Amino acid sequence: MFDDYLFPQEPSLNNFNRQTTPDPTETNYYDLKIIMNSLKDRKAPGPDQLGNKTWKIIFKHNSDFLLSLVRNLASNIRINEFPEQLDDADFEVYTDGSRVGDSVGCAVCTFKNNVLSPSFCFKLESFNTVFQAEFFAIYFAACWTLENGHKINIYTDSLSPIQILRSPNTKSDFFIKIKEKLSKAGGLVGLSWVKAHPGNETADHFAKLATEIGEF
Repeated sequence: MFDDYLFPQEPSLNNFNRQTTPDPTETNYYDLKIIMNSLKDRKAPGPDQLGNKTWKIIFKHNSDFLLSLVRNLASNIRINEFPEQLDDADFEVYTDGSRVGDSVGCAVCTFKNNVLSPSFCFKLESFNTVFQAEFFAIYFAACWTLENGHKINIYTDSLSPIQILRSPNTKSDFFIKIKEKLSKAGGLVGLSWVKAHPGNETADHFAKLATEIGEF
């Protein structure tokens, strides 16, 4: 995966105390098996016109497909609940990706009370695209807020990542993983597009620096 070498370890949530509820995006084989075994062999209501017995057969012969379907559906539903902006955010966060020649980088710039706070820059592999870099910056911002328990508003000057993250038709494992991370940060993250802002210019500057000197 694209982010395995950039963010090899998931953020620890040991110091982040909040009430947790079962996350459908983390459904595993055994969870799904319990659900399928509890279904009665009759037709379930809904537009799919498939009876429970049919779903049991699908699970028996292709559990990976059904598990992926459940996770993807849960992720797509929850990402649509995201607000564009939080009124009580602790930080305003601007993200950007950049390519200079064969070098690709991205930046996450945080502002508190309009003052630049910690900024994070990463140099990616040459085969990564600016599009992927922009996605990773959003992903890292979500990881950062989960790690620290902050409430943040994420701003990007690229509309495409937001459209993909809010789309119910996302199939890429990479994009689905980002959706799942944003879902875990539900209530802590606002995500919106901004056309032009000094924060975007700062993120663009740091993203270009990242293509030259790497992580800092």
